Amino acid sequence: MAFTVNDFRDLVALLEARPDWRAELRRLVLSDELLRLPEEMRELVTIVRDLAEQMRRSEARLGQVEERLYKVEVRLERVEDQVGDLRGNDLERRVRERPHIYVGKYVRRARLIGDDDLFALLNEAMTAGRITDEQADDIERLDAVVEGQVGEQKTYLAVEVSSTVSDYDVERTVRRAAALGRALGQPVRAVVVGAVIPEALRQRIEVEGGGWAVAS
Repeated sequence: MAFTVNDFRDLVALLEARPDWRAELRRLVLSDELLRLPEEMRELVTIVRDLAEQMRRSEARLGQVEERLYKVEVRLERVEDQVGDLRGNDLERRVRERPHIYVGKYVRRARLIGDDDLFALLNEAMTAGRITDEQADDIERLDAVVEGQVGEQKTYLAVEVSSTVSDYDVERTVRRAAALGRALGQPVRAVVVGAVIPEALRQRIEVEGGGWAVAS
């Protein structure tokens, strides 16, 4: 007996009325692999969600690690700056206490001009109109002013001290030496003293300031 369209419609109506029969029919018609596919898809979705959550957490932890590394780098830079300042301050103290040790090969009888003597010289220069108040303030910021002799001629040195000499150190030393020269009415040599002095800056201080770079 042939299976007709009406028979098919009756079967569909019967399956719609009996959901349990639909499940049995699927079991008979579909392979085991196809029957397991919905469950495997649900498992796959769960796995993908878990992986996405793990990646999100990993990225968050990585961001925290990067933030901590950045903070460590900032702290290290601050420590390096503080160590550099301490070295520079200690070097400045030694230059002021024993200037002949650092500039003795350039000038004889090197001695530090004390703050009171320097103030008196600058006050006289301001009164005479050789320098301005601003220039006097700038000169007072020199780390040291040294008096010595080259041959029989009295010589003055404008000294800046830094653990690592930079372009800025050279620029301000040359500027302050020129202002001090106007205050004293004679040439003043610019001198930078440092533990690290790039060769280009050695040459620059000689050309622009007619002075010297002294390695500590």
